[in-house]
Amino acid sequence: MLWVERFIKTLFPALLLEETPWQSEWENNQRNIFLRIMRVFLPLIAAGYLLHYFFFDKPNQLQPPEAWFLFRMSMATIIFATFLFYLSPLAQKTWYKVPAVIATAIGVYAQAQVTYFYPEAPWVYPFVFLLASSLMLRLSVFYSFLYATVSIVLFFPVLIAAGVDFGTLISACVVIIVVTAVIRSSYSFEITNFLLNKQNAEQQAVNLELQQEFSDRIKSFIPKVIANRIQSEMRFGNSGVMDASLKVLRAERKEIACLFSDIRNFTQGSKNLNEFVNQSVLPEVKAASEKIENLEGIPRKIGDLIFAYFDDPSNQKNILRSVLAGIELSKINQAFNETVSTIKIHRHILISSGEAVVGNLGGIDSSVEITALGSPVNFLSRLDDATKSKGLASALKPGDIIMCEKTANQLKTLAQDVHLNRLSLIDLEVEIRDFPETQHIYVMKPNRKNTEILLDAYAMDMPRFPDPLCELNEESIPTATAGRAQ
Repeated sequence: MLWVERFIKTLFPALLLEETPWQSEWENNQRNIFLRIMRVFLPLIAAGYLLHYFFFDKPNQLQPPEAWFLFRMSMATIIFATFLFYLSPLAQKTWYKVPAVIATAIGVYAQAQVTYFYPEAPWVYPFVFLLASSLMLRLSVFYSFLYATVSIVLFFPVLIAAGVDFGTLISACVVIIVVTAVIRSSYSFEITNFLLNKQNAEQQAVNLELQQEFSDRIKSFIPKVIANRIQSEMRFGNSGVMDASLKVLRAERKEIACLFSDIRNFTQGSKNLNEFVNQSVLPEVKAASEKIENLEGIPRKIGDLIFAYFDDPSNQKNILRSVLAGIELSKINQAFNETVSTIKIHRHILISSGEAVVGNLGGIDSSVEITALGSPVNFLSRLDDATKSKGLASALKPGDIIMCEKTANQLKTLAQDVHLNRLSLIDLEVEIRDFPETQHIYVMKPNRKNTEILLDAYAMDMPRFPDPLCELNEESIPTATAGRAQ
C-alpha cells in the first residue's frame, strides 16, 4: 500500500512536515514568498483592469459604457483591496490565502462574463486566468484541483450561455484541471527538497560538532603546535580531522633543534611519591611543557624526562626558541626548588641541533608516537650520560644549559654577546659514547644578561614574542606544596 501513501502525500504534501522541527519555518517561508507575489502582482492586475477600460473598452465603444466602466472599476477595487489586505497585519493569519483565492475566483468568473457580453473575446480566457491564478496562489495539488473545479463549476454555465460548444468546454475543463494538478505537483517536490536540505544541514551540523569534539579530544592529547597545524590544515586545506592529522603528522626529514632534560637521582626521590613526584615533579614538568609549547616547541614527556624538538622552517628560530625554552626550564626548576624543603629537583638542560626525522613515527592507532629520531637526539642522550661522569659533573651546576658545538656556533651568530663557556672533554677526561669526535661542549648560564640578549635577538626575528621570559612571578609558575617552609 505504499502507492496509496505516496498518492496521499502528493495530494497533501504538508503531511511530510508533520512531526518535524521545520514545519513552522516552511510555513513562514511560504507565507513570505506568497506575500511578495501578492504585493507585486495584485497592483499590476488592478492597474491592468483600469488601463483596459481606457485603452480598449472605451476606444472600441463597448456598450453600455457605464456597465463596462463599473465592471472594470469594481474588479480593480476588489484586487486593490486584496492588495491592501496583504499589507496589513491580517496577512499573518493562518487563513491569509483566502482573500486571494476569493479575489482570483471572482476575476475568473468575471472573465467568463466578459465572453458572454462581448462575444469577440476568446472563450479560453477564463481558463487562462484560472491557470495563472492557480500558479500564483501556490496551493497544493488537492487544493489547486479543488480551486479549479469550483471555479469551472461557477463559470461553466456562463460559457454555455455564451454559445461555446459543450464538448469543447468539457475537453478544456479536463485539460486545465490536469495541467493545473501536474504543475502544482511541484509543491510536493518543493517540500521534499526543503526537508532533504534541512536534514543534510542538520547532518552536516552534527558532523561538524563531532568533528570539533574529535578535534578537541585530539588537542587534549597532542602538543599544542601539532593541534594548531591540524586546525590550520582543516581550515585552509579543506580537510577532515583524520586527513589533516595524517598530513600534519606524516614523518619527514627536517632541520631541528632539540632539548633534553633529565632529573638527577630521580629513582631515589621517586620513593616519595606524594611529596616529590605528585607535588613537585609533575607540576614542574607541566609548567615546563607549557613554556615549551608557548615557544612553538613540541614536547614529549617520559616520566621525569623532558624532551622537545623545534621544527620551524627557520632554523634560526629553532635555535633561539630551544635555548630560550631551556632558560625557562632552568628558572622554573629554580623556582620550584625554592619552595620545597625536602628533595630538590636537579636538572641540566641539554640542547643540540641537526637533521632528524620528525612526526608520527608510530602507527595511526594507539601506537601513535610524535617524536624525533636522528643524530641530534641520540647525541643528547649520550651527552646526558656523560654529564653523570665525575669529571664533567664537577664542572656543571644544576640549571646549566649545555649545548653541542654546532648549536653554540649558530647561537653565537644570532646573538654575538651571549656568554658561553667552552669545556674541553679531553681535559675533563670524558668521552661521549658513540660520538668520540666531540671534543668540546658549551655551557650557558641562564642569567638575566644572557636572557635579555637572546630575547633581543629573537625579537628581531620574531616581533611578536609569544610569552615574555624576562620576569617570572608567582602567577606564572605553579608552586610546589610539598615540604613548604613554615
